[in-house]
Amino acid sequence: MTDSALRALADRFGTPLYIFDDRALVQRVRYLREALPARVGICFAIKANPFVLPALEPLVDRLEVCSPGEYRICRALGLPHDKIVVSGVHKDIQTVSSAVSERQAPAAVTIESVSQLDLVLHQAATHSARVPVLLRLTSGNQFGMALPRSCATGCAPTSSTPRSSPSGNTPAQQARWATSKKGPSWTQFSTS
Repeated sequence: MTDSALRALADRFGTPLYIFDDRALVQRVRYLREALPARVGICFAIKANPFVLPALEPLVDRLEVCSPGEYRICRALGLPHDKIVVSGVHKDIQTVSSAVSERQAPAAVTIESVSQLDLVLHQAATHSARVPVLLRLTSGNQFGMALPRSCATGCAPTSSTPRSSPSGNTPAQQARWATSKKGPSWTQFSTS
């Protein structure tokens, strides 16, 4: 944008004014695509920038939403549900229920605590849905959940524990889980 174009917008809309050049954004995403290996995907955390989604969504692989409001914005815009990663520490029952009851599952739901795992497993079982999840495990700080000592080398299934379908590059940092259509139960995974 030129200085004269910026002045014209300030005159028209007043100041302070937040101006976002979606052409520059598109150029930057394309630059990232060219610079990164082909196997690397791009996930855009929408945060306070939902206004760029129409221009940006076709260029990224995932859209991270960290609040019920961000999730509702993506759904209202009709963005592909299988691109949405439902993340963050605040997940209410309505958002999780909506996310797992869609015909197309979200890209993933992050699990930040044992109570969130229970919430997602319950909603998935209620809706007979398979839900890919990413576990956010702590590295000793306040973020994420601690892996129980009993799961350090694997979790043995029991009749009362849920089953998951793990996969992922670094199970100690993230694991993908999915509930079965018959309801939740666990399978083993290794952190080594």
